[in-house]
Amino acid sequence: MLTRPALAAAVVGSMVFAPATRADADARWRQTAGPSAGYVNALAIDPTAPLTVYRAGLEDGVYKSTNGGLRWNPANTGLPDDHQVGPLAIDPSSPSIIYAGTVEDGVFKSTDGGMTWVAANSGLASPVTELAVDPTTTTTIYAGTVLGVYRSSDGGATWTPANQGLPVGTITSLAIDPVSSSTLYAARDDPVMGGDDGIYKSVDGGATWAELDTGIARGLTSLAIDLSTPTTVYAGDYEDGVFKTIDGGLHWIAMNDGLPGSPDIRSLAVSASTPNTLYVGLNAVGAVFKSTDGANSWNPAYWGVTDTSVHALAIDPGTATTVYAGSPAGGVFRTINGGARWRAANTGLANTNAYALAVDPSSPSTVYAGTEAGVQKTTNGGVGWTPIRQGLPVGVSVSSLALDPSSPATVYAGTAYDGVFKSVDGGQTWQPSGDGLPVVIIYALAIDPSNPTTLYAGTSYRVYKSVDGGDHWFKASIGMGQDLDEWALSLAVDPHHPRVLYVGTGCDSFECSHAGVYKSVNGADRWEKSLDFEVFDDDEYTALAIDPSNTAIVYAGNRGNGVFKTTDGGTSWVQVNAGLTQPYVLALAMDSTDPLTVYAGTENGGIFRTVDGGNRWAPFNAGLSNLWVTALASTSAFPFTVYAGTYGDGVFRLVQTG
Repeated sequence: MLTRPALAAAVVGSMVFAPATRADADARWRQTAGPSAGYVNALAIDPTAPLTVYRAGLEDGVYKSTNGGLRWNPANTGLPDDHQVGPLAIDPSSPSIIYAGTVEDGVFKSTDGGMTWVAANSGLASPVTELAVDPTTTTTIYAGTVLGVYRSSDGGATWTPANQGLPVGTITSLAIDPVSSSTLYAARDDPVMGGDDGIYKSVDGGATWAELDTGIARGLTSLAIDLSTPTTVYAGDYEDGVFKTIDGGLHWIAMNDGLPGSPDIRSLAVSASTPNTLYVGLNAVGAVFKSTDGANSWNPAYWGVTDTSVHALAIDPGTATTVYAGSPAGGVFRTINGGARWRAANTGLANTNAYALAVDPSSPSTVYAGTEAGVQKTTNGGVGWTPIRQGLPVGVSVSSLALDPSSPATVYAGTAYDGVFKSVDGGQTWQPSGDGLPVVIIYALAIDPSNPTTLYAGTSYRVYKSVDGGDHWFKASIGMGQDLDEWALSLAVDPHHPRVLYVGTGCDSFECSHAGVYKSVNGADRWEKSLDFEVFDDDEYTALAIDPSNTAIVYAGNRGNGVFKTTDGGTSWVQVNAGLTQPYVLALAMDSTDPLTVYAGTENGGIFRTVDGGNRWAPFNAGLSNLWVTALASTSAFPFTVYAGTYGDGVFRLVQTG
C-alpha cells in the first residue's frame, strides 16, 4: 500500500489554544461525493426486494442501496472500527437479517437491514472467509474460516467447529443444496497450511466431510449450485478455470470454451431465474464472461467494466439480465442488459484511497485525485467526481499529481511501477511520459513554475528530472545518500527561486543512514543534507511546505517525529510539535491567505492546525469521519479551500469565508 499503514493511534488531550473565531466555529469538514470506488469483497441482493443490495468492502465496511445501486449509504453502526468486512449472507426467509464476516472479529449480525450490527461470534475463529445460511432452517449458518468450517444452530449466537474429514485450512467458498440443505460443498485452498486442497462434500450438515475427486489440484475460489437441479454444481479456479459436475460431485469436467487461456476465475454466479445462465469474474483484462448454455460456451460480457479483476458477482433473483460486479479498485458495476453494457454504480461510495490531490490554480473547484484505480476529477468542488482514465493502464495506482501552473490543462500523474503519464486536455486522455525512469513508485512530482517543462520526480530510487515536459528523465541525485532503498518521498520547489528545491527522503532498512531533508540551489544538479534527525533508522520525511510569502520558511513533516521548521532556508531546523499529539505526519498544506496557518494530515489523528507558525497545534477535525489523512491541497483563490484525501473515505473539503 502506498501509505504503508501502521498501528498508530492518536490520543488527543486538552490543550490551550487561541480563542476560536466565529469562522473557526463554523468551519467544518464535509465529505465530498468521491472519488467513488473502493475494494469490494462481497455483494448480496435481498431476494424479496431485489433493488436492495448490500456491498462489503475491505476498508469501509458495509454499504446499502435501496434503488439498485443508483446510490449507496453506509451501514456500519456496530461493526468493528477497522471496517474490514469480507463475506455477506442474507437470511432468505427474513431478509432484514444479515450476517457479515470480518477479518479480525468474527461474524456480526444485523436484524434491521444493516442499520445496526452486533457481534455473533462466540466460539468462532477469524478471519471469516465465507458465509452461508441454511435455506430451510435459517437459524443454521455456516462460516468458512482460515481454520475450516464452523456451524451455528442458533442464529450465530454460538459456533462449533464442523471439520471432521476436512483438513484444517482456509475455506474459500461454501454452497448449500437448496432442496436437501444437509448437503454442503466446501472449497479449500490454503497454500500456507498445505494439505489436501480441493472440494469437500458433507451430507450430514457439516458433521462429516469427504473429499471429491475433482482433478483440481489447487486454486479454488468459488462454488455455485444450480438451484433448479442441485446435483449440478460449478467451481471456479484461479489456475484452471471453470469446472462442472452434474452428479453431485462424483465427476467433474472443465468448461472453458470461449474463456481466455488459463482463466483466472475469482467469482462465479448462477442465475436463480434462468439456471443455464452463468457469469464469471476473472482477474484479467476483460473481467466478466457469460454463458447461456450451462457453461458449455462462454462469451465476453465486460464492456464498461474498467477494472481488471472482479471478485464478487450477484445476479438479480428475478432476472438474469441485471447483475452487479464488485472489483478491488473500480468499486461496483451494474448491467441491466445481461452484460452487454456495464456502468459504474458507485454514487455514495466515497471510499477510495486518495493518495494524491492537485487543485487547478485557475479554478479552485477543479480538483484531481490520484487513487488506487487511476485519476478522478471534480469540477464542482467535489459534488461529483468522474474517472478520467483513457490511456492509463487499467487498475493503475496513482501516487502523485502535478499541474502546470501556466497551463492547468496539462496534468502529470505519477504511478506505482507504471511510470509517469501526461495529459494536455485536463485528464481526458493520457500518454506515457516516463522515458528514462526505472520501474519505481513515483511518490512526488514538482514543476518549476518559471519553466514548466522542467519537472522533478521523487521516486523509490531517489530523484529524477526532466527538462522537456516529461518526455525524457535522468537521475538527479548527486549528493544524496547512496542507500539503494532510500526513497524520495516529498518535493517542494521555491516559488520565487525555482532552482532552489527540497526533497524529503526515507527508507525502510536498519542500515539506512541517509534519510532526511536535502536542499539543492541549482535545480537538482547537486544536493546537500539540510535536516538530519535520526531518532529511528526508518525516518521518513513525507511532506514539505514552503511559505509563499517568505520562502526561507519551510516545514517538513516526518512519519513518527512530527513537524520540523526552518526560518533560514534550511541552515537550521527546530522541531515544532507542541499540541501535535499524533506525530505521524503524512501531508502538509499552507494557508495562502495567512502564512502563519498550516495544516498537517496524520495517520489516525486526523488534521492538526497551527495559526502561529507551528508554535502550537490543535486538532481540526470537525466533520472529518476518517482520521487517516493521506493528502492535503489548498487553493490560492478566494474563498480559501482545503481538500483532504483520506485512506478509505475519499476526499473531504473545508471552505473558510471568514
